[in-house]
Amino acid sequence: MIHSLRTSPMRRLLIMSLFSSVFRNTCAHGSEKVNKIIWKQMKCAKQTGGLECGYYMMRFMYDLSRSINEGQDLEKVYTSTLRDEAFSMAEIDEIRDRWAIYVCDNLL
Repeated sequence: MIHSLRTSPMRRLLIMSLFSSVFRNTCAHGSEKVNKIIWKQMKCAKQTGGLECGYYMMRFMYDLSRSINEGQDLEKVYTSTLRDEAFSMAEIDEIRDRWAIYVCDNLL
């Protein structure tokens, strides 16, 4: 999804419009009110092939959950770790190993 926002302007507009509508409808039925969504375009690592997207998503989820557990400000986390280059094979192997260990230890 993050990568999709950086492709074509028409697709980006469609995705942003869809999310804005969902947030408005959700808040209309809930207790919180959303006046306006402020969209920020963030950089992210770009995969080089068509098979690594799952590992990129797992890395994103891992970094996000680790930052939340450490009580860090997410905007600061994102701006301090911006990158355009692809993950190295060592980084992909690391996240694959971390998730495999997590699944074996906690879910099996």
